[in-house]
Amino acid sequence: MARSVAGENSVLGLLGLHTRNSAATDEGVALYYEQQALGLRGLELNVTAMQLSMFTLGLACGVITPPQTFFAIYTFLYLHTLLNYLVQYSHIERDQVHKLAQNHALTVCLRKFRGVPDLDQAGVCYLQDTIHYHGLLKVEQAVQRDPTVLDRLAVGVCALEDLPDLQKLGVISVPQPLRKLAFASDLDDYILSFES
Repeated sequence: MARSVAGENSVLGLLGLHTRNSAATDEGVALYYEQQALGLRGLELNVTAMQLSMFTLGLACGVITPPQTFFAIYTFLYLHTLLNYLVQYSHIERDQVHKLAQNHALTVCLRKFRGVPDLDQAGVCYLQDTIHYHGLLKVEQAVQRDPTVLDRLAVGVCALEDLPDLQKLGVISVPQPLRKLAFASDLDDYILSFES
């Protein structure tokens, strides 16, 4: 949200509305900050779901194998989830675990094939879910090359590829009080102080 507000108030107000191809960068920045905040608490960002999402979309599109249909992806996800759930939820009855795995596989597949009119046609799927993990990887790589990239991205909702053009226009960085606040060790106390 802070990037949208900063972009709206910048000399290029369109930076509040998103530039072309900014969605992956936007998701990547959010996940990168989440990863950093979790790291401060000794926790790690769980990227397993994002990796599985990318993998299933790869299967659906035919990246390494022939393209797969809705039912083939559903079957794969169901069996994969069932194996994980049988280990993870050994205290739950098997029938219930099967239902949980079926519901999870169906929910994921309905998202992957959203808007697809013929679910028997292989190779057609909704690729929106690729932006999360792809964006995180792009932002991580950019930060490794240049740690100031996060400050430069704070000017608005823009793609990493827009940064050279923004630099030429003199749109370089903005103050980020919300980011500093988000990483403050006393954030809970600060929020609770508004009650009194």
